[in-house]
Amino acid sequence: MIDLEVEIDTHNVSLFLHGVRAEAIPKASVRALNKVIVSVRQEAIQHVHRVRRMKKGTIRKSMLIVRATRRHLEARIKASNRPVSLKEYSAKVGGSKAHKRVIINVTGKREVLEHAFMPASLHGHVFERVGSKALPIKKLWGPSIGSALLK
Repeated sequence: MIDLEVEIDTHNVSLFLHGVRAEAIPKASVRALNKVIVSVRQEAIQHVHRVRRMKKGTIRKSMLIVRATRRHLEARIKASNRPVSLKEYSAKVGGSKAHKRVIINVTGKREVLEHAFMPASLHGHVFERVGSKALPIKKLWGPSIGSALLK
């Protein structure tokens, strides 16, 4: 979990606010919240990257910032709770020509998926066969980005 601690000296704030126009306060609050939420998202991206070993760009795309407005003085980050394709976890093909397998890195340690494969025609996604025949195949998924934020 990400810990964020904010300390406010209310005495200095009240002295400052006596010299500021009343209509400028909501606008300044919105700007401050929107600047802070970008920094919070960056910290969340760093945290997820340490836990899940994904590309930071992929993590950033899955996090949506809901910005503050003058009517709604609240800024939030929404992280996707959908499973992520194993392709995003540095998947690569390993093994000999006769015994193919896929190596992934989800938690910082490499894991070998013995019966998985990555066909070039399907853009690097990881699959496994469901039956003994060539088809059908099943796409493999990894943990979500939202679950990494809870750790």
